[in-house]
Amino acid sequence: MLRLWVHEVFRVFYDRLIDDSDRAWLFNSIKDLVKEEFKENFETVFEHLTDGESKVKETDFRSLMFGKQLVRRHWNSILSPLQMVMWRSGC
Repeated sequence: MLRLWVHEVFRVFYDRLIDDSDRAWLFNSIKDLVKEEFKENFETVFEHLTDGESKVKETDFRSLMFGKQLVRRHWNSILSPLQMVMWRSGC
């Protein structure tokens, strides 16, 4: 459940940040929250994201989100694009 919560926080907030210093702040804040509030070791919970290194880095989470985009692109290439029509209602 903790992995899901962290993933959702990153999906909702991290994706919208435009400054690298803000992204780093969010990453470090999440690491601190996992340790202080959930009493879990961040490195242990997310060791599956590392390339054999002991520390989980912000780039490990970026690659996870980029992978999600690749899956979406693949899915969209299989299906025909959804044609949408938008109009103003109540004109």
